[in-house]
Amino acid sequence: MNEQIIFAKRPAGMPETDTFRFEKIAMPEVKEGEVVVQTLYLSNERIHCG
Repeated sequence: MNEQIIFAKRPAGMPETDTFRFEKIAMPEVKEGEVVVQTLYLSNERIHCG
């Protein structure tokens, strides 16, 4: 299973629990010439907000 964090809505101020949605989906089939990567760390710094 693949766990996804979905950005559900743009926050007004600090993000709250309903800002993100968590879902689990089946992994898609990997075709020839494709690869699967796993994200270990993801950062979202305040400077990225514009």
